Amino acid sequence: MKKNRWLFLSWTLLALCLTSCNNDDEEPASVAEEDLPITTLRLSLMQIGNPDTIFLTYQDLDGNGGNAPILTGATLEANSLYFGEVEILDENANPATDLSAEVNADPTDYQFFFVANGVELSFTYADQDGEGLPIGLFTAINTGESSTGTLSISLKKGLNKASPGVPDGDLLNAGGKTQVQANFPLEVK
Repeated sequence: MKKNRWLFLSWTLLALCLTSCNNDDEEPASVAEEDLPITTLRLSLMQIGNPDTIFLTYQDLDGNGGNAPILTGATLEANSLYFGEVEILDENANPATDLSAEVNADPTDYQFFFVANGVELSFTYADQDGEGLPIGLFTAINTGESSTGTLSISLKKGLNKASPGVPDGDLLNAGGKTQVQANFPLEVK
């Protein structure tokens, strides 16, 4: 009788193990939304009355942890108005992929932030999502008096765009995940 009980228990355990193993008919686990594969961020600036375009460029083709990113800063004229357009690219793709289109396709989930450190600049968002909240692909930049410092540009995804200060470009309450951040050397003279 004891032998039969152990045999029964063994077969029961084997059956439980077999039925709890991986079932190919199950739905696959949901894939986490991936970050944009940004290798390059470029800010094009055009000054009113000047046909020349100024470019600030951040390029990091090997990603985090490899070689340091290549940064190209600029010199801007004091007390002037510039119109800026941000472009983000995946230059590891062949041909390069313009990721700005992805931001434009889902603008409620993204926002660019512009922060001046030591340099006199003010920013006005020139584009909005369907909720009337800023995106930042297009911006107006006013320069102040002569100064030197950095311009930090960050792209956040999955943020709360309606949090206090966020529509005005304040990162403090934004939340979300930073997709790219670049600190450009900048001089205003």
